[in-house]
Amino acid sequence: MMGRMMHRHLGTVVDLLSPASPRRTEVTALAVALYVGLSAFLFFRTMDRLVIPGGDNTGRWAYAAYRDATYYPVRAFLEGKNPYDPKEYLVSYPVGDVLPPYLPMTLLIHLPFGLVSFKASAILYLLFTLALTLVLAGLCLRMAGVGPTAARVLLLGTFILLTRPGQNNLLLGECTVVSVMATYATLFLARQAPKAASVAFAFACFKPTFGAPLGVLLLARRDWKVAIFGGLIAALLSAAAAGVIVLNVGLGPFVASALSAYDASEDHPDSHPVSSPSRIDAKGLIGRLLGEDPGVGSELLLAAILLGLGGWGARLLAVPSETDESRSLAVTLTSLVILTSIFHQPYDLILLVFPLLSILEGWKRLPWSEHPFSGVVLVLLLFFLLFNYLGSATALARLGIHPREPAWVLLSSAGGVALLAALGLALRVSCACPVHRRDQPS
Repeated sequence: MMGRMMHRHLGTVVDLLSPASPRRTEVTALAVALYVGLSAFLFFRTMDRLVIPGGDNTGRWAYAAYRDATYYPVRAFLEGKNPYDPKEYLVSYPVGDVLPPYLPMTLLIHLPFGLVSFKASAILYLLFTLALTLVLAGLCLRMAGVGPTAARVLLLGTFILLTRPGQNNLLLGECTVVSVMATYATLFLARQAPKAASVAFAFACFKPTFGAPLGVLLLARRDWKVAIFGGLIAALLSAAAAGVIVLNVGLGPFVASALSAYDASEDHPDSHPVSSPSRIDAKGLIGRLLGEDPGVGSELLLAAILLGLGGWGARLLAVPSETDESRSLAVTLTSLVILTSIFHQPYDLILLVFPLLSILEGWKRLPWSEHPFSGVVLVLLLFFLLFNYLGSATALARLGIHPREPAWVLLSSAGGVALLAALGLALRVSCACPVHRRDQPS
């Protein structure tokens, strides 16, 4: 019953946003006003809280991630230094954290943003992110089989900016939208346009937390060409950037610093599996529940289990008679595996926008018509994950809940539990999906 209600209301909204709607002009004007108004509010909020490199940053937090993981790494690269060396990087630049273990190709992707002052760069990147949010919205609509009219794109873009991951991504200056778009494009083009999918996969690889699990699942789906050629493109781009660093600092120091990047990044309180209230992956969840770091061995075991289960489900869905519905389910399953199997923060939950849209849009079709209860629960879990503001460090502090208290553990772990539950449901539906049953010989 709840599923029918959701689909009926969504159908009403879609009809209202149709190009043939008699109220098309008014709806489009409203959509423009909503997106521009929310964007302006978030823009001025970001500028009001923008960090000042080397200054007093009390009460300032906006674009801290951009400062640490994008702008100053590019500046270090341009100045002939090694941004992967934690000690040199923290001493040489006004940053608060080390460069995450991104592939060196990130320095080439973001190179133009390092050519101007930090404030000018932050403004440009903020506007760039707002534009990319609309591109992401249009991509999600097209993938879901919904015509991407101006009103629909703007309203979905507004929805994205209202979510916790959407706001985290924008206000902190994260680069998640690029990774999400690249992941979606890889999965949807893998069979139709392998060359384009390879390029998309290469871009997804600049953040290994997206690229590594995506690559494993591509291999499980037997999309060999996409995985191999995309990985090769990423390797060549990274080798080009790394080569410049090696020429300046030497091969040994660069390799040593690159290997230490992951450990150094996890030492930060916002990233540590025990102290961080934000980590949404399985290791972060277990670390909070146990009160201690599970360790590298447990992390690898967790990743292997989750990727194995996800690869099995993806393999079942990757059949010659692949349909739009089975492809959408594969994207949903892959997204959940990516988010649970390796380090991720709330801003990465933007990856759940298309899964939510695809379930709502395809409610009366397979596989959701056969599994309405799983669909309803999955939709509720996805909404919870996208709007779970109570699990943020700011909300916990305002509620007077201190780290490691039972309430802190409960609220900070809710997202991780919801993600694993959503993954379980997606696996269940994937295993029962009619598409692979039809492909079995009679």
